[in-house]
Amino acid sequence: MVNIDAEISKKDPNLIYLALADMGIWRSLNKGKTWENCNTDDAKYGWGNGRGGNFHSIASDPSRSNVVWVTCKEGYILKSTNKGER
Repeated sequence: MVNIDAEISKKDPNLIYLALADMGIWRSLNKGKTWENCNTDDAKYGWGNGRGGNFHSIASDPSRSNVVWVTCKEGYILKSTNKGER
């Protein structure tokens, strides 16, 4: 895995997001002790409706821990309102 960007939620410090090149979006709900993939099994149907898992940066909303934005390879900015799930 190549880590591109990480973000600790300002609203919930237990919540950490990772945007990984070719691996999509990952999150931890327990300060990094365990991690879960926020993408579906098939990157074609994961984050970004077919844009795959090639993400470059990630930012969480400072007042809503469930909202996160990512940028992907094609220059799109995508938003999740459920803690990184598509």
